[in-house]
Amino acid sequence: MSAQPQRDVDPNLRLLNGELWLARRLSRFGVLVGTFEGITDSAERKERLRHEIKSRGLELVIVDIPAVPGKKRATINYRQAFERLYGDAL
Repeated sequence: MSAQPQRDVDPNLRLLNGELWLARRLSRFGVLVGTFEGITDSAERKERLRHEIKSRGLELVIVDIPAVPGKKRATINYRQAFERLYGDAL
């Protein structure tokens, strides 16, 4: 059985996967974001990620995006990654 296309994934699961992805990337800079510490909702995790990016001046640092077969490798910064994930300004 093949994997379900991303467009068919539950939007809440897609958001959670994006938050995990962003938190893992931030950990490369020593940012151990307590993003998922305790019982949280998306709004709280968003504020925690926003705070870590801004307080450490990482807005314009490039996030490594893995290449997708058949597509050109994309590069975006943490500001763009945050805004794409949440549809909200950093």
